[in-house]
Amino acid sequence: IDDRPTALASPKDERPAESPDRLLIAAALVSAVGDEPEVAKAILNHPGIKTMKDVAGLNVDQLTKLLAPDAQVGTQAHADAAKQATAINNQSFVREPLSVLQRMTLQGDIPLPDGSPRPRPISPAQGPRVGSSGR
Repeated sequence: IDDRPTALASPKDERPAESPDRLLIAAALVSAVGDEPEVAKAILNHPGIKTMKDVAGLNVDQLTKLLAPDAQVGTQAHADAAKQATAINNQSFVREPLSVLQRMTLQGDIPLPDGSPRPRPISPAQGPRVGSSGR
């Protein structure tokens, strides 16, 4: 005698598990713009976005273009997408502040004192950057 509930008896009923990173992105999007499935689809279906750090690496203009690729500047569709992009950008800062600050520094949104050159991003394979003393 099989005591399992009928609903669990069929393997077709099992839903594929979402990766924790994608669930974190979805939670951030809901926090930022509410229940907007088209926004979530636009971001979650983008091949370059795998983690919340990937979202944090996009500025408001890039997010706006991702949300409304065909919208012309000055239209209501563009304004709505820009508003959603701003909310997503703000939520990205809450969840990934260092990634957002790095992007803002590299893109010139944060001025550096004395006009020194912008730092280059470091890949994890390079390890931490050391001073020029060669140590």
